[in-house]
Amino acid sequence: MNYPLISEYVEAIKSAEDNLKELTNLRPVLSDDGQPLMTSGNFAVVFKMQDFETSKFYALKCFIKDQEG
Repeated sequence: MNYPLISEYVEAIKSAEDNLKELTNLRPVLSDDGQPLMTSGNFAVVFKMQDFETSKFYALKCFIKDQEG
């Protein structure tokens, strides 16, 4: 399976209100330079998101390559 690049996820997350059909209340938390706060590892990138209705924070994990099992 081909997964999006991290840069493609970043662009999609920047427009979360248009790209997250089931999570329309989430918005990315932005750094001082206006980029979504994220961390990445071997198989995924995780974005810090906030529910604009409740102000709760969430992690949105996006895979970038296959995992065994």
